Amino acid sequence: RIAGRASRGAFSHMRSVGHRQKRPSTEAMGPLASKVVAGDKTRGKSPVRSCSRANHPLHRGMLPSLYKRRVAQLAQEVIDSPAADTLEDTLRKCIAFCYNVTPEWAPFVRVTAFADNPSEHQMNVPVYDTLRITWSAPGAEQLEVKCQPVMGTDVMYGRVVPSTFWSQSATTVDGKQVKYRELVHQLLNWFVQLFDSDDRKQLLVNMILQLHEACFNCVGRHKEVFEYCIYDLLKAEATQKADPCGEDDGETSPTDKPTPSLPSSVVPSPSVGGQEHARFIVRQFTAHFLDRHKRDALHLSTISPLKFLFQHKYEVFENLDSHGSSFWGSVFTEVFFPGLEIPFESIVDIDKGWSWAAIDFLQLCNKAGQAEKEALSRFSAPENLGRDWRQVTAGPSPPARHPR
Repeated sequence: RIAGRASRGAFSHMRSVGHRQKRPSTEAMGPLASKVVAGDKTRGKSPVRSCSRANHPLHRGMLPSLYKRRVAQLAQEVIDSPAADTLEDTLRKCIAFCYNVTPEWAPFVRVTAFADNPSEHQMNVPVYDTLRITWSAPGAEQLEVKCQPVMGTDVMYGRVVPSTFWSQSATTVDGKQVKYRELVHQLLNWFVQLFDSDDRKQLLVNMILQLHEACFNCVGRHKEVFEYCIYDLLKAEATQKADPCGEDDGETSPTDKPTPSLPSSVVPSPSVGGQEHARFIVRQFTAHFLDRHKRDALHLSTISPLKFLFQHKYEVFENLDSHGSSFWGSVFTEVFFPGLEIPFESIVDIDKGWSWAAIDFLQLCNKAGQAEKEALSRFSAPENLGRDWRQVTAGPSPPARHPR
């Protein structure tokens, strides 16, 4: 079977390729990034951090993130109401649905995982064993999946290896630790339980495609795909239409299963009262808006200027949506706005490719020509929030070369 190219999700346009091991010097990053990364060596702390706390306070209502709350709730569900099936059984059911085979045949499904570069296509690779190895699933230690070597990625040696992303831990609502592979298991199980006739179950196809494709990439791509999965979960929960008791208004087959009921922390029961339910809906819409606004703000202020400047430098551009959002997201939450939550995963402790986006683009734009200054002024305009960087920079062209 041949798997088509997976959509990259609603909030990203390009994929990341592997990280590189070389870390640029702080001098090459420019003054802003060097202060953020290296800190003020004379005082032991970043001058940006110390001044930002006093000058840029945020209202406490802006700090929480619906994304972060849902990840914590998902981790809590792993403890309180774990999936009845094992990870292997859930994967078989997912693959069976996506590729129209039986669960018994799912381990034998092989596909072509497409990349942006034809030389990086992975031909005739298994889905089931690849995911099990990458996620460090129990019993996968003895498995081996050979593939096309791609320099700078996790498969640089021609075989699939475990990813540190799925072995890291998330914190539950009550402070316990849960592995990320358990989170994705719980999430996939939620979709597997949907009726086959439920339109939302089609999201599972894109999830499996992207989760599999990420196995031939790097930790930044795993981060990016996991974020898409959470976004899809939030979207699916917000549009729940089937009765939690299992009744559905469409025809079902004997293999259909009831729509999984949502935890009360996500959607309160209507029995609590119409007024309280209405308040919840307003709060939920507000939370969705706030997360979307934070994504748009991060992209317009940091990622989009870098995409404009390095649109012709492949190895930088292709790592901005993954490694770049992690680096600059951490700058936002740890330096400029302590306590702020954003709808992105932070992988700073395990990310070897963080330096791709550690560039002082303000200095580059201000010292460059008129085109860069014009682009920067457009990125500074609030009315451009949410717009793709190509639309914002229609007209100006960046110089052919930029220093790193």
